[in-house]
Amino acid sequence: MSIQNNPALLVMDLQNGIAKHLGDTEKVLLPYRKAVEAARKHEIPVIFVRVAFRQLSQQESFSYRKSL
Repeated sequence: MSIQNNPALLVMDLQNGIAKHLGDTEKVLLPYRKAVEAARKHEIPVIFVRVAFRQLSQQESFSYRKSL
């Protein structure tokens, strides 16, 4: 099995609800903007990832704690 070198830029959790807690949004997001622009300029795929969780039901919560 060969491992291929396929770079990509992952941009994690920069939705408005998260970014607004980071302070001066424009200043905080500038490095991300620059990274995205550079990746696109070099034809490197940019993948935006949003992590979300759902609230567990009481039964799911019990089953999860029991499995620990």
